[in-house]
Amino acid sequence: MPLCDADSTVMGDSATRAELPLPTEVQYIYHTLDPANAEESALEILSAYDVSWAKTEDHIEIKITGGWTNTLVKAKRNIPGKSKAEMEADAFLVRGYGVGTEAFIDREKNEVKAHCLLSEYERIQVLQEELTALCEEFVDAPGLGGKDYVFIHGHLHDANVIIREPSPMTKSTPPTDKTSTPMDQASSATDTKSATIDTCNTSKEPELKVDFIDYEYCMPAPPAFELAYHFSEWAGFDCEYQFIATKSDRRRFIRSYVEAFHEYAKTTPDTVEKRSDLDSMGMDIEKDEKYLEKQVDAFRGVPGMYWALWALMQIHRMGEDYSAFHETKVKECWDWKGEGDGSRKESSQERRWMEE
Repeated sequence: MPLCDADSTVMGDSATRAELPLPTEVQYIYHTLDPANAEESALEILSAYDVSWAKTEDHIEIKITGGWTNTLVKAKRNIPGKSKAEMEADAFLVRGYGVGTEAFIDREKNEVKAHCLLSEYERIQVLQEELTALCEEFVDAPGLGGKDYVFIHGHLHDANVIIREPSPMTKSTPPTDKTSTPMDQASSATDTKSATIDTCNTSKEPELKVDFIDYEYCMPAPPAFELAYHFSEWAGFDCEYQFIATKSDRRRFIRSYVEAFHEYAKTTPDTVEKRSDLDSMGMDIEKDEKYLEKQVDAFRGVPGMYWALWALMQIHRMGEDYSAFHETKVKECWDWKGEGDGSRKESSQERRWMEE
């Protein structure tokens, strides 16, 4: 099933390693997916990619799911005489991104190159199967009512692993300037140069094995930011801070993350030859857990500002709900900063974060 990124790129599943296109050679389709008219606009995109979709007399089945800013549209032709597997191979999955999100995520640099890299390592079909399963399960599942929450902490397998020599720890001093930004505060409390875990979903070196933890956020960032971002989402759109991850919640998740890193660091072909180097680096899981826990704490409030900016871009089309969400997230970030430097009395949101 080809994967189509609306208003971005379209890639099929027929490319072989020898025919693998460069990112600049990937076909661009200049159509935008309209969430308010998703079926019609999705068919326009598919017809622009493959004219047979415009001419077909077969019934086209459209399934739509959506997040806060993104939309998934699956289109399948019910062709008489074709098996389910054949119709699945003919189907399309269109992913529409929220307006303005390109300010945060460089689609061409990260998404397109990611697809090309996955094709080179013959991982495209695996990714498509995972996305198809995700889409089908989400659409067919019953909705959650009331205040029910479901958090699925899947095993963090196939993490990118980049091993480098650790640099000496550098002593950092928290800023005393009250006008420092939340990112300054987080940066002063972390030393990403000294970490042996050195990636947030994206591989910096194309010759290394390429696998993904999170398909959506393919962006370079400290792993502690990504983890803090994940835990921040536990409060949900209603910002109910009683659902924020406690210390024990975070510890279990980070332990799985670090264990996966160590496991794949030992088995990645690029590192097998460097086993002696790994041994000399002192691969201490418990030490790395504590180190990453400290970094995640330092990034605790930064995702709030990230989400605030994201919501600000969506207010013009999402309405007052996003305006209120934006204001709440800005306040969350600055409250965290104030509680960190002692200028604000501790609130329930940070007490929950510090609970065991």
